[in-house]
Amino acid sequence: MVILIYCFVKSFQEIPVLTAAMGVLVFAYFIELLQYVEFVKWIGLEENQLANVVLGNYFEWADMLAYTLGIFFVLGVEKLNSRY
Repeated sequence: MVILIYCFVKSFQEIPVLTAAMGVLVFAYFIELLQYVEFVKWIGLEENQLANVVLGNYFEWADMLAYTLGIFFVLGVEKLNSRY
């Protein structure tokens, strides 16, 4: 998912690769943190399907690892792309 968000951001903003990648990673971590503190329940939207899809409702350490690996992949591809 972070790869898709990164591509979306880069398609509209001309910002450095590292800035965009770190911004997307922080955003992904923030959403996962909201899941950890059960933010959807906090605001009383646990029955709202849209809120559950957008914000999610289950924290997973594996997601944090996947986000990190995804950003490393993006940085690797961007580095290879800059060589050619």
